[in-house]
Amino acid sequence: MRIKVSTPEQIEFAQIFDRLAKDFNVTQGNIAKSLSIERSYVYMLIKGQRRPSKRLLESLRALEVRLRGGDPNAWDDLDNELRPLLDLLKKLKERDRPGFLAAKRVVEALAAG
Repeated sequence: MRIKVSTPEQIEFAQIFDRLAKDFNVTQGNIAKSLSIERSYVYMLIKGQRRPSKRLLESLRALEVRLRGGDPNAWDDLDNELRPLLDLLKKLKERDRPGFLAAKRVVEALAAG
């Protein structure tokens, strides 16, 4: 995979993804689900079109450590950790669209670093 990147964070994200894809057959979809981000955002991160936040990069590092350690629940841990928050956001989206959009902007700002 040819990596077009300019920051150390972009390089590291792409390298970790490449290792996980090679060693564990991880897909962009797997990473997106585990990190609770859009698959298209994972693609942009891998291609160096976006810079991962510190928190996102730390989550990817932690996932790699768990997978390499043979943790059978490596995928589930991230999902379970965020499930209550995702459930609240779904309810907010259904009941209070303007409130949901405001929360979405906050999350996107945090993810941007």
